[in-house]
Amino acid sequence: MPEIRWRPARRGAMEKGNGRGTLVLLFAAGFCAYGCNHACMIYVPLYVVALGGDLFQAGLQATVFLALAVVLRFVVGPWADRRGAKGPMLLGLAAYVVGAPLLGLCHDFASVLAVRCLQAVGMAAFFPCAMAAVSAASAQARSGLALGLYRFVSSVALMVAAPLMFSLVAAVGYGVAFTGCGVLAAVGLLCAALVPARCCRPAGSEGEAKGTRAGWRSASGEDAATPADEARTATAAAPSGTLRDAAGTL
Repeated sequence: MPEIRWRPARRGAMEKGNGRGTLVLLFAAGFCAYGCNHACMIYVPLYVVALGGDLFQAGLQATVFLALAVVLRFVVGPWADRRGAKGPMLLGLAAYVVGAPLLGLCHDFASVLAVRCLQAVGMAAFFPCAMAAVSAASAQARSGLALGLYRFVSSVALMVAAPLMFSLVAAVGYGVAFTGCGVLAAVGLLCAALVPARCCRPAGSEGEAKGTRAGWRSASGEDAATPADEARTATAAAPSGTLRDAAGTL
């Protein structure tokens, strides 16, 4: 009988592809999300002033946006721990897809503040979960490199979004420019939707537990019980073996 050697399936591997393809999708989604977020962070204060607001209101919307995003992370975090990061990532990008075009329809400070509260869901849900997904999708020995590249992508998004948004606002106005941000977020949403869900599941989550058996392969490539399954079987068999030994001694 051939010896069975256990090895975990490649982390983040796509069903038809590899972990590199998953990382490319995550980087693209991150670029779109950061680009949309940076553009709104920079130009919404100017938009508030253009609508007739004062500098206090321009700063207040940013304070409310960031404070609400911090609070919502305490809700999103446990959800991602239980079910994996893909759901929160999709929710976060959807908040930007809907929220950015709505900014162009606002006519007063109250409506802008309401839309920024919606976008706070995007910041709370997408960004921390995307980092976790990048770490999970990369090889264990290269997770630091992958995270560094992801942060580089976010910096490039900031460098590109600010001047591009300036040109759009000058050419077509705030309404169309914010709609363009929504389109960019929609591209990111599509990329995130293509990311395999299993690469976004943390160890011990409900979703990961369902896919654990499929993540282990024997040397022949066939599904088999995991080492954890074998340990539980050995533990359950230990008491009965002890009783048999005692009976044989008697």
